[in-house]
Amino acid sequence: MEQETQADSTMSPAERLCKEYKWNRMLAAGGCGFVFAGVRIEDNLPVALKFIRKHIVAYIDVEMDGSSVRLPKEVYVLIRAGASPTSSDSRVTPQLLDWYELDQEIVLVLERPVPCKDLWNWTQRRHISLDLAKIIFRQLVDEAIELESKGIFHRDIKPENVLLETGSDVPRARFIDFGHATFFTPGQKFTNPQGTPMYSSPEWFRENNYTAGPTTAWQMGLVLYVMLFRRRPLIKEVSITSLRSVPISTCLPPDCRDLLKGCLEKDPRKRLSLQSIRDHPWLNL
Repeated sequence: MEQETQADSTMSPAERLCKEYKWNRMLAAGGCGFVFAGVRIEDNLPVALKFIRKHIVAYIDVEMDGSSVRLPKEVYVLIRAGASPTSSDSRVTPQLLDWYELDQEIVLVLERPVPCKDLWNWTQRRHISLDLAKIIFRQLVDEAIELESKGIFHRDIKPENVLLETGSDVPRARFIDFGHATFFTPGQKFTNPQGTPMYSSPEWFRENNYTAGPTTAWQMGLVLYVMLFRRRPLIKEVSITSLRSVPISTCLPPDCRDLLKGCLEKDPRKRLSLQSIRDHPWLNL
């Protein structure tokens, strides 16, 4: 065993990665990199391996265990969110099991529940009852509030970035893909683009700035809309900025319509806060 440990210490990060994990099927691809389905070799644990192009990775200097360390920002966000490799469970996001710094890429190794689907694909293959939509949305609101309490701003909440564990009658929902996430203080304004244009809040297009709480509420409203109608309400910038309000079908119960309208209020000053969303009567019936 000692010889194995000494041998491991001479391996490059890429060699250690290939010794400890194997992967094949691609789960997702985007401008930042690729995500593959894989397993941990020692115990066949299902994992997701996220390969991120190193030249776009932001780093952050943080104090950990009494010393200063330089970490990829997404790694530190996940640790702050509770997905640390030393934690046994994370309510907000799948657990971060490990990470590797290669020559050209950063690789995050994340828990991969089986079975699971992202919320967008799940909604396109089944009808979701109001009661089930309420349960899933309540989970996400609780998790968004938890992120807010830790000063974490996801910035790219959308159905594709919600992972559902689908092995039980009531799916467990958690956020994924914190590549656009950052830290914030109350009232802080941001001027760089949000994660995905079609889910970006109106104030970004109108004023080229936005704050964390109202943006998260807007994106959460779009997630709820997709669950209820299985489609996105607004696609192009002209639609997001020109319409006075987002059209909402009268087929929904009044309380549900009221909540959706409050999330999708075009004026961020009038938009519901996350806590107001959580306290809304429709979520507490």
